[in-house]
Amino acid sequence: MLGMCRMVGLWVLLGDILLVYYYRVVHCEGGHFTRAKPDQVLPRDIIRPTKTQTQAMDEIMAALAVEDEAEAELALKHAIRRLYLAMICHTVGSVPFKSPVLSFCAMLGRKVRGKGQGLWEEPGNFNSHLSALTWVAQLVIFDYACFHEQDNEDQIPIFLARMCKKFFQQLAETPFGHILQWRLYLFKLVLSEYQKAHSLLWDELLFGGEGLVPMESWRLKDDLDLEDFGGSWLSHPSNSEFLDGAELALFRRIQGNAKLRAMFLTTAADGSVILCPKAMKIYEAHAQGLLGSGLILCHVLLGPPLRASELLSVMWRNTARQRHMLIWEKLLMIYVQYHKGQQQSGVYKDNIQFLPKAVGDLLLMYIAYVIPLRQMFLRQQTPGALISPYL
Repeated sequence: MLGMCRMVGLWVLLGDILLVYYYRVVHCEGGHFTRAKPDQVLPRDIIRPTKTQTQAMDEIMAALAVEDEAEAELALKHAIRRLYLAMICHTVGSVPFKSPVLSFCAMLGRKVRGKGQGLWEEPGNFNSHLSALTWVAQLVIFDYACFHEQDNEDQIPIFLARMCKKFFQQLAETPFGHILQWRLYLFKLVLSEYQKAHSLLWDELLFGGEGLVPMESWRLKDDLDLEDFGGSWLSHPSNSEFLDGAELALFRRIQGNAKLRAMFLTTAADGSVILCPKAMKIYEAHAQGLLGSGLILCHVLLGPPLRASELLSVMWRNTARQRHMLIWEKLLMIYVQYHKGQQQSGVYKDNIQFLPKAVGDLLLMYIAYVIPLRQMFLRQQTPGALISPYL
């Protein structure tokens, strides 16, 4: 509940920042940005505020000048509602970034890291921004519908349906029509990466998966307080019936399949049978491909998304520190601790995220079956080496 309240607070804050962006970039004389060279195009050159938006901003400025506090607050609320609606309810045609909202989204898609170097925001973070703006816009439209139909509440759903059909659906040439389309593109990215990860896991890493017991979060158990070195959900006694033989399952499949034997086993100079270095290298490349897609899926699907430092530090088993991947409430959970101001305050806060079942189960299959084979391959090349606890 506290996490949800925090998230809603951040969404409302982003709505406030949108108003500040309009004030600084569109309303203020000269705009917010400066030109590095005379012919540089700035957001202000592209944005074309509508007459209603301009009037609403003028009303906000007039309300701020009213001396009576109660009267000023009422006038300010009406003016802000009108500006929000004016930014939501208009068409943009073939020049989407003439919309202040979409121009603001373009700014959210950029980030700065060191010496003013511009970078693109990660997909998960950008998707979170779009979700926040969509939620704020829905709240504004609902508030307006209740205000508009306050004398006949039965008309509120009808009014909402009419407003959404005109301004708030993917085919509309409106600011939030474009935002909903962008979010759809991000979900297509997720589908593409999931299909890639699924294919790599089952076809290349599990050798088709025939005869393997599915690792599904809904039936697996975990001890969230387990501190034993190397411990994980694999250690829980209740999971033994599913994990019996899992460590050697893929190696036995290599031994029992003529095609796989020819691929993975070769004869050494002394006549002994050894694992083929080339085959192991190809297998490892497939494993890294799976993890690359898994990283994207975890980053985009977790909302709000984890920071890079959090996501890349996730461990699947205990070391001297406790792992971050646990099974709870029949889902795979990622539990990290972080706080943006931790460096100053020394206070850590919990960040708990649940992966969708399909993605979580994919990672459970990888941990149960693929990691043991990778461990075997690693020791063939470097005796005594241990596979990394980091996912």
